[in-house]
Amino acid sequence: MIAGLFKLGFKAQSTASIKWKCAFFFRKNDKTLLVLVRSRGVDLFETSRTREAMTNENGTLSVRVSDEGNRFGECHYTHNELDVNYSVAAAAARFAEGIALSPELFQKTGMSRGEWGHAFGNLSKKREQPDKDNSLSDVYYAASSGDGGPAYLSDGMWIDSDGSTEDRG
Repeated sequence: MIAGLFKLGFKAQSTASIKWKCAFFFRKNDKTLLVLVRSRGVDLFETSRTREAMTNENGTLSVRVSDEGNRFGECHYTHNELDVNYSVAAAAARFAEGIALSPELFQKTGMSRGEWGHAFGNLSKKREQPDKDNSLSDVYYAASSGDGGPAYLSDGMWIDSDGSTEDRG
């Protein structure tokens, strides 16, 4: 995605916020598109402001997404049906060609780390083992996905959370 942005003429710049690892910007007509890269996703920001107007005295981009007329979309990698990098690269190419971007691009997709933790965090925690003396319970906790269901070992063998095994052939 980043190589594609450079090919389109996007330039890189650091941001004032630690939320974003880096930003790529492109100005076309009266709009600027920023592709803001995070550790777990990519954000798109379209504004009428120039890069120079968003650059603070330290030389980093200071982005205010809430200003009137701005469009902002968060694309999280986790629990996202979209291919985030492909979607962002395609949007950047359309923008560079002067094609107006669809409003759907400026919505939140996927789940943030906090949202995932709230929804699924308990599934990733080790559960209390029912029988501490049963060494096969340790095997279950090592092999399971953490959802509480049986875990597949190999060759048709499954193990339950209590350490009992079943040959399902």
